[in-house]
Amino acid sequence: MSSQVVQSYASAFCEMAQEQGKVNRFIEEVQGIIPVFKEKDVMSFFKSPLFSSSEKEDVVTKALGSTAMDPVMADFIKLLAKNGRLHLFAQIIEEFQGSCAGQRGARGEISISQEMPAAEKEQIQKAIEKKLSMPIQAEFKVDKNLHGGVEAKVGSYIIEDSLRSNLQKMGETLKRSSN
Repeated sequence: MSSQVVQSYASAFCEMAQEQGKVNRFIEEVQGIIPVFKEKDVMSFFKSPLFSSSEKEDVVTKALGSTAMDPVMADFIKLLAKNGRLHLFAQIIEEFQGSCAGQRGARGEISISQEMPAAEKEQIQKAIEKKLSMPIQAEFKVDKNLHGGVEAKVGSYIIEDSLRSNLQKMGETLKRSSN
């Protein structure tokens, strides 16, 4: 349920940001406030049923009143508070960045089974960019458990072409066919 909520808010916010030509501005603005929404005490407050939505919205309005934040971004945060979804802010923004990736290049992590030359990494990155039809900003990491192949997570996309993922799929197929 919450992943659908996250995707819905992120998609709507991405669409609005694109219409206004503010994708990059919003991505830059949220970088400074995301850590606040990951703090345990802040999240406890926004998740708590002891405080009403209007109380949470008032806190957000007062906190944002002293910032130079874009009014559209501030209104979006207030909407999340009003609807009792502010505890999902960090997830919504992460999904927003993935949804709007075509505007500036999605961030992603590419796992490889062993270290490889930069030219090979570049080929892998270009193949993933072609598959997703968007530029990506990739960080490579070595995962010895892959035993060959590549796994990538870019925005909300997951690409698996490794020995590990293929063995998992084969095991699932065998389990289904035996039932």
